[in-house]
Amino acid sequence: MGTTKTATARVLLDPKVKEEAEEYHMENKELPGMLRKYFWDCNFEDLTMRQYPIFISERILNLGDVDSLRWLFTEIDKEFIINLVNKSRNLNKKTKNYWNLMLCQ
Repeated sequence: MGTTKTATARVLLDPKVKEEAEEYHMENKELPGMLRKYFWDCNFEDLTMRQYPIFISERILNLGDVDSLRWLFTEIDKEFIINLVNKSRNLNKKTKNYWNLMLCQ
């Protein structure tokens, strides 16, 4: 639990995250209820794509089902996800390899 809170705080404080969210026109709206199960360790109502795009995207890429992935890909630009997959230290190796194969061909 402490790791997630620390990662969330790091993401919130990073000015690059805010710039990327603005660059990719991420909206400051509530997440759909179907995603609640992936964010059991934080206050779901406080999560928005504008504030936590990396944290939310990593969690869905690592743990998401088809519906949550479909939602993610309709909300976020493909370039953002490609950059995230290439830079992330929070995606597990299998997930990172899978998304590199799927997105970078």
